[in-house]
Amino acid sequence: VSGLSNGFKLCVATVITCGTGSFASGTSISETFIRAGTPSQPKGGVAAIGTATLGTHTMFNNAVDLGFYYGIFADGLETPSAALVRGTLHLYQTYPSNPNNFVNIFTHWNNLMGDPALRMWTGIPQTFTLTYENSIDRGTNFIDIHVADSDGNDMEGAAVTILKGSDEVFESGYTDASGNVTLPINSFAAGNMSVTVTAKNYIPHQGTVIINDATTNVNILAGQVILDDDGNAPSNGNGDGILNGSEIIELTIPIHNYGTSSVDGLTGTLTAHSSNITVNMGTISYGNLDSNQTLIPSDQFVIELNSNIIEGQVVELRLTLNDDSSNSWEGMLIYNTAGSFLEVVSVNVIGAGDGVLDPGETADLQFTLLNSGSVNAMNVSAELNTNMSALDIIDDSGVWGTILSEQTRSSVDHFTVTANEGIIPGTIAHLFLTITGDDGFELLRTFTLQIGTVSVTDPLGPDEHGYYIYDSGDQIYANAPFYNWIEIDDRYGGNGNQLPISDYGDNGDDVTTISLPFGFRMYGQVYSQITICSNGWISMGQTSIESFRNYPIPGPGGPSPMIAAFWDDLTTQSNGRIYSYHDVNNHQFIVQWSRVRTFDNNSSETFQIVLKDPQHYFTPTGDGEILIQYQTFNNTSSGSYGWGQVHGAYCTVGIEDVTAQRGLQYTFNNQYPTAAMPLDDETAILITTRGSDIRMRGDVNQDGDLDVSDVLILVDYILNQETSNLNPYLADMNQDEIINILDMIGIVQSIMGY
Repeated sequence: VSGLSNGFKLCVATVITCGTGSFASGTSISETFIRAGTPSQPKGGVAAIGTATLGTHTMFNNAVDLGFYYGIFADGLETPSAALVRGTLHLYQTYPSNPNNFVNIFTHWNNLMGDPALRMWTGIPQTFTLTYENSIDRGTNFIDIHVADSDGNDMEGAAVTILKGSDEVFESGYTDASGNVTLPINSFAAGNMSVTVTAKNYIPHQGTVIINDATTNVNILAGQVILDDDGNAPSNGNGDGILNGSEIIELTIPIHNYGTSSVDGLTGTLTAHSSNITVNMGTISYGNLDSNQTLIPSDQFVIELNSNIIEGQVVELRLTLNDDSSNSWEGMLIYNTAGSFLEVVSVNVIGAGDGVLDPGETADLQFTLLNSGSVNAMNVSAELNTNMSALDIIDDSGVWGTILSEQTRSSVDHFTVTANEGIIPGTIAHLFLTITGDDGFELLRTFTLQIGTVSVTDPLGPDEHGYYIYDSGDQIYANAPFYNWIEIDDRYGGNGNQLPISDYGDNGDDVTTISLPFGFRMYGQVYSQITICSNGWISMGQTSIESFRNYPIPGPGGPSPMIAAFWDDLTTQSNGRIYSYHDVNNHQFIVQWSRVRTFDNNSSETFQIVLKDPQHYFTPTGDGEILIQYQTFNNTSSGSYGWGQVHGAYCTVGIEDVTAQRGLQYTFNNQYPTAAMPLDDETAILITTRGSDIRMRGDVNQDGDLDVSDVLILVDYILNQETSNLNPYLADMNQDEIINILDMIGIVQSIMGY
């Protein structure tokens, strides 16, 4: 550390290994990192994480380290303390049984030196482009600030704070999608006001706005505005002095001359800066105003609120004042509205017997709504919709009547839905409830409803991309695989190519990258190469990673994207081999691990991954199907956690995408989700995007209708092989994996009702 010359590029160091944070025996490495250098010649780091004591182990240290960086770059955590917590969470996820208390031990052995709330740089620091007034007149009650990046693009979400004196002014906000934020100024004394702007990976901006004593400056007198909603024309309201939907309100806006000279011929024009309000009477005459005097006008401005006002909306008005010397000033008024605010708190399935909407079942849905607003919601009703074609809404209207403020009420007129019998149990349906009431509001509420109850005979999934995993026990499903071993080991009559992979176990790992005979699409990306590892996995594309310790997926550790057939510490000793083979006739590519053994318990394993050519095996998303078959399956790597620890966690089976954030885990640490049949000899799983999103066969352009346009697109494909508008999975009417005139006839027959 003493030899570093990193200057002001101060790092956050992770030195998670033996003795790097042992504070009781001299200065530790983590302490050295943050003590290095001087204020004028800095070096080292601003924070460091080290490990106390000398009795640590790589498997636990690595789990924390992997989780730390995954937290930063995948989860978007910004502070070292949050990232360290993410590291310990990954440690727990990897060793959930807390073997020999090591999860607890390594959680408190790894400690952070430095500011836990430090905002870490994860990219090259960028600069802001800012626009705001550098000087304003005393009495001005707001400031507009625009934030853009160095290229002038509007920045959303930048944090902006203004500060004056001892919190005389202290306001904060975030920029909107246009890069704008408006902050109120509630001080009327001259002086300097600081402006601070921050955003992730941007150099903080610190600027100054000078508040001047002006010769002439007229503006709104804060706190003295009179709001009249008493119902006497022209106002029309409930008299509570609060902005409610549909009210017509009179505003008496006093002004004050903060300058040293009198102002003559003042007029005021009120404009709305919010879409939920209209100014009906927007201009009045104020007349003359002497220095340091207040004027209360005899006339009022009149505004009208939209009917769809709900609780907590912000109404912004701007008052522009002009005098007869062509001077102009602008002030701001901000109000929060009062109204009802309805939320879905529960959904009750009625008529289903068990309270669950099962595939093929029709049931009523009763919604309970909470009105968290300050105003009673009158004559509440709603319309139900969904984007799930396999869920039919029979009765889309529901009624609640009146829902009092801070009260709940269940619908008295229920909705009725029918779930298609082909829906996979456990599927999550997304429903949309459009709620209306007498106040004129219209609220869209989104919620989820699980259809059916998952059992071991159902497929696992889907993940966010749409992948399911069917196992050979899901026999009621047409997509369920049947174990049908394809031998490619030349010692047993196969025609495979032995790969140059050798692994003696325990970090003696090996990988090789080979080209595929066809493009294979996974998670929407097409790959022409795969990397095959001795440790029971393949990665799409090329990687030098040789991970032998398995982890949960998706998540930190291992390459991404990954297909884990039997991710474990495997060895090719004792005649273990790995083969590949292109099955031209069946349009598939096979990788086989033959007679490999686990390092932990020396158990024999033989399994294979079969990649199906997406041009011949169609799926709704165009992603290739993955078949994994197990001839010999011995999940025995329980590990050893006494002296000389050996990583266990059994094996990992599943997939993850290139970001390591999406995936589907079939098993880890010998634990299986409900839908996953425990693997054994002569079993198989199929990973595919064919699942519960029921699409209409023949609707090749996916417009929801079966008509002549689908026939024309299919004809164009058959004659010209034009595929730009065709989904082959939907075009294959007879499901024979071939698109031809028979499918066209099938579409015509469906249209004609045959």
